[in-house]
Amino acid sequence: MVKLLLLLLCTVYPDAVIPEDADEEFLYRINYYLEHPVDINTAGMNELLDVPFMSMEIAREIIKLRREEPFTSVDQLLLIDEVTPLMFIRLKPFFRVRRKKGPPPSGYTYLVKGIYPFPDTAYDWSPEKLYLRVNLRKNIDAGIVIEKDYYERNYFDYFSGYVSFRGFLFGNFDISEGLGLVFGRPGYFYRPAGFPETRRGILPHLSTFESGYFSGIVFQNYFFTPFVSYSYLDATLNDSTFNHYTSGYHRTGTEMDKKNAVRETFVGAILRYSGFTLAGGIPVYTPVGPTTSSYLPIVSISLSRQIGGYTGIMEIGYSNGYTGGILIKTPIGLQVLYRYFADDFKGLRTSPLAPEEGLYLYMERKVLEVKASGFIDFVRSDSGEYVFEGNIMGVWPVLKGTRLIIRWDGSRTRSGLRGEIVFRRRNKFIKLRLQGVSSGNERGYGGYITAGVRGDLSVEFRYCIFTTPSFNSAIYFYENNLPGEYSIIPLYGDGYRFYMLLREKNTGVYLRTGVTLRDGIQAKIGIAISK
Repeated sequence: MVKLLLLLLCTVYPDAVIPEDADEEFLYRINYYLEHPVDINTAGMNELLDVPFMSMEIAREIIKLRREEPFTSVDQLLLIDEVTPLMFIRLKPFFRVRRKKGPPPSGYTYLVKGIYPFPDTAYDWSPEKLYLRVNLRKNIDAGIVIEKDYYERNYFDYFSGYVSFRGFLFGNFDISEGLGLVFGRPGYFYRPAGFPETRRGILPHLSTFESGYFSGIVFQNYFFTPFVSYSYLDATLNDSTFNHYTSGYHRTGTEMDKKNAVRETFVGAILRYSGFTLAGGIPVYTPVGPTTSSYLPIVSISLSRQIGGYTGIMEIGYSNGYTGGILIKTPIGLQVLYRYFADDFKGLRTSPLAPEEGLYLYMERKVLEVKASGFIDFVRSDSGEYVFEGNIMGVWPVLKGTRLIIRWDGSRTRSGLRGEIVFRRRNKFIKLRLQGVSSGNERGYGGYITAGVRGDLSVEFRYCIFTTPSFNSAIYFYENNLPGEYSIIPLYGDGYRFYMLLREKNTGVYLRTGVTLRDGIQAKIGIAISK
């Protein structure tokens, strides 16, 4: 009852579930599950764990509750202790209760995209970006991603795929365990959104992040999961000095020389028992050429516990050097995370927290109709002193269908203020935004007006104006984009920008164009088809 009363004070808005800096794989899953909500009474464990913001503990409780009695409403998620009102807001759009029998879903989805920039003279090779993704979930679980980045030499520069069948996974995969200090997915932690509820263990790699994933065979078992990986890395290895390059671009001669230059053979396993997880293995790095190999033992031990609404995760690990951390989540919305990395720690697949030593605090609360959240992160610098980065955001539904958003970002050398007001009437909306930022390489002022209509044919337009002191500083704006496309636009100098996004629901066709007017025209046009 307390949760329901708290929920009555909350105003749910769709944008709340999407952090601005989410990686493209996370954006794809959000878009997919908003369009194809999961039936809470029939979804299996793997499907539940694929839902954005889902945790292993919540998925287990869903299965336990529906065995006793089927869900009659998605609101019954609030009966689960781990589902706070804010977590319910994040999860609700991705679930449904199917009341009528009908044909089962196809189990087959695809996404194809093409984007072309103007002018197209930045590099020697073809400028367009191409992308294809296919997922199959029926008797087997399989997926592929094929991509060519802007100005790459080959039309299919990057490929990732997997097949999962009867407990075995073949192909590319990620490992996410504990706090992600040793094994963490790329882009999974975004400071202004708090430490995420995320699926842990072996995860298929369908991101276009081109470095750090494993490639091989996995036997998937909750208690014991052995794996073998054999892959090529963009790296150099000279006299046992290993340098890993993570940009994923292969456009210049130097970038091409590093492409797939080091082979990695990794044999490891994950063991779980009563909340404890031990993950580790031994990778061997061998240059493509007659040079001595190098190996680096890696291990991570983590413990996860939930007691009376409190969640605690602790991890210690080793990868050439030691690391450790502890996270505590409280029922009042406070999160505290401390992490430590030794100077000689080296990790190819560590979280965005590495290699910093620091204390991270995050808080989110709803007071009456105002939702407020913020964080402060104290990080130890190379000089030994602690510097901070922080953020405060408030969302206030001023009137019915209208909300005001204020956000401040700051650190010792940087500050920024953003204000946005959103008007919604049925399927129509208007957004007005102003922002100013002052830092070393991010400095300037800007604003925009966005208008749109949601329906079988959805249309969104934006007009943006900006000014920065020079071309050495920029101001950044987030833009909606094609499904799964990551789009934070840097704007330099003085100018204007337009963008338009069209979506036809029945055919799944998207059309997007963005044009920047500043000493000439810079533009991109993209088209996507999604099913």
